[in-house]
Amino acid sequence: MIIIKKYILFVFYLILFQLFFGQSLKLKSIFPENNSEGISPTGVILKWNFENTENKKITYDIYLGENNSPRLYNENLPTNIYPVKFLKPETTYFWKIAVKENGEKIYETPILKFKTRKYNNGELIWVAFVKDKTQIFSYENYTVTAGNNVIDIYDENKKIKFSLKERFVDIDIKGEFIYLLNNSYIKLFDISSGNLINQINLDNIYASIKIDSNNNIFIYNSKRLEKLNGKSVVFRISFDSEIESVIFKKDFFAVKTQKNFSVFDLNGQIIKEFKIPGQILEYDNNIIVFKNANSLIMSDFSGKMIKLPFYAEKIKISNGYIIYYEKNYLKLYNYKTKRILEFKSFSDFLDVKIINNIIYVFGEYTYAQDFSGNIIWKHYFQGNIIVSKVIKTERQTFVFILKDRNYNKIVEIYDYDIGKKENNEIIAENTISDENILKNETKESLISTPILLYPENGDIINTYTVSLKWKMPHSENATNIRYEIFLKEIGNGYIKEQKIKNIKNNEYTINLKPEKRYIWKVIAVINERKVESSEKEFLTGKMDFVLKRLNMAADQMLLDLYINNEKVYFTGYGENPEYKILNLLYGEIDFKFSNPDVKIYLEKFENYGKKIEVTDDSSAMIIGFSSKKDIRGDMYLCLLNTKDKKILWETFAGSTKRDSFEDFYFDKNEGYIYTTGTIGNDRSETNIQISKYSLTGYRIWSKEYGGYDLEFASKIIKLDPYSFILAGSTKSFGNGGYDFYIIKTNELGEKIWDLTAGTSKDDFVSNIIPISKNEFIVIGTSFRDVLQPYFVRLDSNGFKTYGKIIPFVNDINIVKAIKEGEYIYTVGWVRDKNTLIRKGFIAKFNFNGEKIWAKSFSIKKQDTIFTDIGFINNKMIIAGVSEYKSPNLRDIIFIQTTEKYILSNFTDEK
Repeated sequence: MIIIKKYILFVFYLILFQLFFGQSLKLKSIFPENNSEGISPTGVILKWNFENTENKKITYDIYLGENNSPRLYNENLPTNIYPVKFLKPETTYFWKIAVKENGEKIYETPILKFKTRKYNNGELIWVAFVKDKTQIFSYENYTVTAGNNVIDIYDENKKIKFSLKERFVDIDIKGEFIYLLNNSYIKLFDISSGNLINQINLDNIYASIKIDSNNNIFIYNSKRLEKLNGKSVVFRISFDSEIESVIFKKDFFAVKTQKNFSVFDLNGQIIKEFKIPGQILEYDNNIIVFKNANSLIMSDFSGKMIKLPFYAEKIKISNGYIIYYEKNYLKLYNYKTKRILEFKSFSDFLDVKIINNIIYVFGEYTYAQDFSGNIIWKHYFQGNIIVSKVIKTERQTFVFILKDRNYNKIVEIYDYDIGKKENNEIIAENTISDENILKNETKESLISTPILLYPENGDIINTYTVSLKWKMPHSENATNIRYEIFLKEIGNGYIKEQKIKNIKNNEYTINLKPEKRYIWKVIAVINERKVESSEKEFLTGKMDFVLKRLNMAADQMLLDLYINNEKVYFTGYGENPEYKILNLLYGEIDFKFSNPDVKIYLEKFENYGKKIEVTDDSSAMIIGFSSKKDIRGDMYLCLLNTKDKKILWETFAGSTKRDSFEDFYFDKNEGYIYTTGTIGNDRSETNIQISKYSLTGYRIWSKEYGGYDLEFASKIIKLDPYSFILAGSTKSFGNGGYDFYIIKTNELGEKIWDLTAGTSKDDFVSNIIPISKNEFIVIGTSFRDVLQPYFVRLDSNGFKTYGKIIPFVNDINIVKAIKEGEYIYTVGWVRDKNTLIRKGFIAKFNFNGEKIWAKSFSIKKQDTIFTDIGFINNKMIIAGVSEYKSPNLRDIIFIQTTEKYILSNFTDEK
């Protein structure tokens, strides 16, 4: 009773203390907030903010732990921010902050809690500098590094628990013990405490130590090998030539000397002896691979050898495969079936492991992929070299040491799949046997439980389609497995279920809707037996920004798009890989960016499309350039069937010089095609041409306009039923350099008037935008010291309302423009003055040429340009290309987005 009274009194005084002394402190914010979930276990920054009205000189104590009475974690912190680097995944933590003044506690927050998320597959969960350490080991939650006569032991919180400063020539760890060899003695330390357990003095000097799976100690030097049991010598073997390598297995060990390869049992009795004429590269439980001159020889432990059908300076052996790198491909040779699998690789490797049918590649590019070539996760350690063995730990991680130019560092990567029971492949002694190969090829595959790979639980998908991916461990060779997908779509007040049957591959693409919840699982079916996977759940976002890249083998360029019935049709060119020339490209993609259908019309001559329009009868008209008839190039017009992609007819026109169509107007009422293009003449001049064609490609008439120098066509519009406006650039007329050249003709192409507009610099036209029955705006780029947009507004009589430069800080090149409502949207590219890398540019203007906003966008600093824009269902469709620096591939990109998203997420251009 007395104790209870004292406790109540203590609490009373504590409350009074906080009321009087803590009232000048008020907690304004704290992170993580109470009951927060999904906190990163690989690094969270604790933050708190107090309103300190009296400017007290205060310090902070952090209490943090896994129960509701958290322990003191750190104290006397002068700042209100503290990074916690390592936490357990999927664990609830309790924490609080105590405020102190002059060492006395004046305020304490309530106890808060948060929960960490699970590790992501492939997540980099630990990086720590280790100076000059080059060896690494793992036991349970301990990590051990060694080098330069120092051994550091890290605990489960990734902190150094203790260090051993001992001279040693070799080290091995088995179970909870560390074995250090120092020439003439062995020291045995406990890994959890660092205490010395035992010391074994040796009567000879040894250089290497190995503890086998039976905890036997093997030590050896250049000509002698000993096996110890405690301090007792079990046997000692001397060799008459130098030991090159020693291989330890569960039931035997083998020694490669300069003369022989000898296999011994664990009692030191020789089982087999034969010659291996070369250097051992790698081995596993069944085979040894060695190099002889420029050949690779595979031998089993009985001495039976065959020559391998490939050569490599470096190989790895894992789970029945000999792995090597050749010409940008990772190649896997199955030494039972003699089959070779190959996968496109990012770079050469330093180590490769195959575990549970996942290939793990370690090097500058470190990644995991399945046997279908799907990348599961990837890291790029630029300029870093792995200097240690790669260790698979008991914590579902890989750990190794990287070296950059200045430091060595531990790297630990979490992987979901290596935590499962490993499918260790065991092969009989007669591995090198035709009979055995045949037997293994015809062996029936067993069915296992499907494992869902993508999407993961909680993923948010922002595309209209997703490829569901899964794998079948231990059943990769089975050909009679079929799959079923069970899919639930959960919306506001409804659940829609769908079952998809008879799927042959382990990947299937489905369509998605915005802001929905999806639950899916896979059922594997073989011989009427069914095995179900676990369920996974993912969400879809608003889909207010969807990016689609057309991953094609050759370079591509999109020059024009046309939108019809929620489908995007486009043209341009793709590179012909055989002749290294540009060929006509035609493509289609639906509003949801699913199932793109692209064709490059491969020819021995150059041709490409510059403008496309689709008619009501599913035909596409394309104009552009072709060198089919004349090597210098002609104007090109074709009509193709959008269903089978066959060209129905094509026509060519031009002079003896290089000629090209630039634009056309299709009069659907009259059924004629009006084109404009650039045509050369014998005086090395070029003119602007207007032509009229029938729907069969017959040219009815053509007219040319120009002066004594160069004119280039750009655009054509029909202003009214009786007149056309042509726009291009001229060097024959104007104020200097190239100027806008604008021509009005009647319906027969006869000139009514022409005029120029421009600055003292070069000005080139991009578009004509009609804004009323009698007015239009010509838009282009003025090539000044800084490239700038240039707008000219005119009426049907050629009266100029204004001509203005739109000033920007950086280079802006306008490629296309479109009228939408009462505004003009332009696209092109922007480039900072100090770089050659371009970014996609989009801007909105009113009809007075006043900028409403201007934004830029790039993809991971790749050279990116926008080439066209359209609208579908209040969404913008932006098209362009994005170019890699290496291997110099340029891909067509499509973006579906909203103006609201652009304003919030794209970069301002001033």
